[in-house]
Amino acid sequence: MNIVKILVKILIGLVLFVGLLAGIAYATGNQYLVKGVSLTYMKGQNTANIYDGKSFDTRLITASPKPYEILAGTGIAIPEALEKEFAETQTASTMLIQNDKVLWEKYYNEQTAQTQGNSFSAVKTMVCFLVQIAIQEGKIPSWDAKAKDYLPWLTGKYADDVNLYHLASMSSGLDWQEAYTNPFCITAKAYYGNDVIELMKGLPIIDQPGKEFIYQSGNTQLLGIILSQAYGQPLSQIMEQKLWHPIGAESDATWSTDHKNGMELSYCCLNAITRDFAKMGLLTLHNGSLNGKQILDSTFLQRATSGQLSAEYGIGFWLGEIDGVKYQLFQGHLGQFIAVIPSKNVVFVRTGHQIKKSGHIPNCIQSYLKQVIKALP
Repeated sequence: MNIVKILVKILIGLVLFVGLLAGIAYATGNQYLVKGVSLTYMKGQNTANIYDGKSFDTRLITASPKPYEILAGTGIAIPEALEKEFAETQTASTMLIQNDKVLWEKYYNEQTAQTQGNSFSAVKTMVCFLVQIAIQEGKIPSWDAKAKDYLPWLTGKYADDVNLYHLASMSSGLDWQEAYTNPFCITAKAYYGNDVIELMKGLPIIDQPGKEFIYQSGNTQLLGIILSQAYGQPLSQIMEQKLWHPIGAESDATWSTDHKNGMELSYCCLNAITRDFAKMGLLTLHNGSLNGKQILDSTFLQRATSGQLSAEYGIGFWLGEIDGVKYQLFQGHLGQFIAVIPSKNVVFVRTGHQIKKSGHIPNCIQSYLKQVIKALP
């Protein structure tokens, strides 16, 4: 009985402690911490998770009425060393496509072919695609269009100078310090907060745009807000009409928002199945054409997949080379990525829970790709 009383006291103490912390968070304007702690530390984690979409408000993106079927090819075995590395990084899914046919498709642990996983920053590339489509449709005049034409509230010494190209090439001069495990950083406030537009209004353009590559998720959030302003529609609806349906997405997706019917977290958080992520890679591989449509201008893709202010980054794409073989990446937190290897006519997708980090392009991704290239028929 004494043990029961002790446990009850401990439980009451924990509840009071959590309540105190929540009160402090709200009193200091840091209420986002309550959501952040409940979705990370209370689950034994210290960062966001690929299944966070289940715990966020989201907006629906419906499947295409004309799904594009990725055909099965002559399968190949996943190399044993690669499987071991997939296990070490808690990989959730992998899919290898060559010559438009699947060489392997595998799901691990709780993941299935119909499980929606968080793209994290891999969606940044797709947002750049949407900006290009808006330019093609005349909704936005060009990549040189000034951000302030759409965001009159933008502040800072260089607010009048920053354009959409600066935002997409990560050279805007925005006052944003990127971090993923610090609960007090701007990235956490944007991810777990409930008003991302209001948050962005407080971030000035402090450095001259176009001078230096600095990776900042806030740049893509601004692009998302600009797209919504240009079309007068939620970003998810723009995605559905301009990309998701045209590429032949076979499954519904969702996009996490800051609150119910709010703004999409446009720098991350497109929740979709692996096969539909792969179709974004195929769109890139085929120079902007897929499912019987020319969706993106091929000259834009040539520019986007070339280094801009950094040899490693184009317009929304991470860029690299392994043993003379060049690749292009849609890349996100914890190693979500869609790799396009044009010289091998390959698209390779990996999603998962962990990553071996080293540099802008994690060493485990480079290791995966090296082994994939070696295993190709």
